[in-house]
Amino acid sequence: MREALSQNEEEKEKLASILTNMSDGVIATDEAGRVILMNRRAGEMLGVEGEELAGHDIVSLLGLEESESEALARSEGHDSKLLEIVPREGSEPFMMRVTFTPIHRREIGITGTIAVLQDVTEQEKLEASRREFVANVSHELRTPLTTIKSYTEALEDGALEDKQMGPRFVGVIQNETGRMIRLVTDLLHLSRLDSKEAALHKEPTDIVEMLEDVEDRFSFQMKQKHIRTIIEVKPGVSTAMLDRDGIDQVLDNLISNALKYTPDGGTITMDASITEEGMLSLSVKDTGIGIPKKDLDRIFERFYRVDKARTRNLGGTGLGLSIAREIVRAHGGFITLQSELEKGTTVTFTLPLNNEGRAVM
Repeated sequence: MREALSQNEEEKEKLASILTNMSDGVIATDEAGRVILMNRRAGEMLGVEGEELAGHDIVSLLGLEESESEALARSEGHDSKLLEIVPREGSEPFMMRVTFTPIHRREIGITGTIAVLQDVTEQEKLEASRREFVANVSHELRTPLTTIKSYTEALEDGALEDKQMGPRFVGVIQNETGRMIRLVTDLLHLSRLDSKEAALHKEPTDIVEMLEDVEDRFSFQMKQKHIRTIIEVKPGVSTAMLDRDGIDQVLDNLISNALKYTPDGGTITMDASITEEGMLSLSVKDTGIGIPKKDLDRIFERFYRVDKARTRNLGGTGLGLSIAREIVRAHGGFITLQSELEKGTTVTFTLPLNNEGRAVM
């Protein structure tokens, strides 16, 4: 008997140790659905202590509907539910998957239920992002493809012989094809950034020269819209270890956006300074139409556009700011955006002056 009791105690200690150190929450109930056992992780996820749960009805504890509790009582196999849980008032909600498994005993039948709680918040966010990404890509490709199809059909039906309509239709097809090429190019670039396959090639870079080169690249478009450009370089700014091609792409994207949304006669300012933390700060400020406050939190999301119709007409893919953010992050920096309607937008990104940042971009 002593040996049997000793083995029994040892098994109970093993079970208790396993339950305590599990990353998933575990709750056991009796046949009436009242809690009889739970591990520490379950208490943390639900925001309660073990003693508080004892004797509680698991249905009300997890906030299940009456119909769900009835279905759970009738179930004889595994049943899974995805729930949104708010552990305590004022805390952030999270997504939890609860898997219910009945406890069977010989000659008695079901004597209770084991509920396994898993925090799947990040998985659900990733899955939602994946679905949204696929939907966005499909939509962005479908629009130009539909246009190309309709115009090629019109050309085939005789528009090609029309000296006025033919060239115009061909021009539309070329523009839509170019738009798809830009979209696919941006997607491939993002894919390389996400998979860390694009290597950073850092070298000492003259900041003033880099900003002047950007100004030169856009000088023709600036003159067309009578937009004035200003370069302001604060004391202490000289050189920094940068991937010149990557930062050029960031600046080109920011200047291009500023140019699109700044009315004729406006001003675009490029500023370079050293922060109190000893990092290089580069900013692009315009006197354009600005961005509504409701859109500021999502402006760096992939495919997010403030004015969808206008952005498409201007040839944007909705990926430029996302790419800029990833390039800056690869350098070990961060990027922010401030904007006010009808007053303008300022995008600022900071970069380490030395060789910090990850080895790939």
